Amino acid sequence: MADGAAFTGERHLVSRHGAISIRWRPDGKELFYLAWDGRVYAVPISLSPRPKTGEPASLFAIATEARAAIHSLSGFDVSPDGQHFLVPIVTSPERFAIVVMQNWETAVRRNPGKLN
Repeated sequence: MADGAAFTGERHLVSRHGAISIRWRPDGKELFYLAWDGRVYAVPISLSPRPKTGEPASLFAIATEARAAIHSLSGFDVSPDGQHFLVPIVTSPERFAIVVMQNWETAVRRNPGKLN
């Protein structure tokens, strides 16, 4: 820790593979995280009488472009019931096309210098 602060109390392992973004379900029953594999996972949490974590369950993948658009620590958000997610998506305004030209050799011979 850069500021020299120390953690106190019990620690509970939630992910063995790390997380990029972490969000609590607002009612405190689940923890959601975006893992390095690009998938969002849910971990059931019980806080009473003692904290207990369940096994992470993979929910869905976030596209590489969307992961690149996540600039904040929260990265995504979750609804109060844990059933809906707000995830950035990236779309390109450019449309790419592939043009296939048949018999191009003939077109070049007929119109030298005019073929783009």
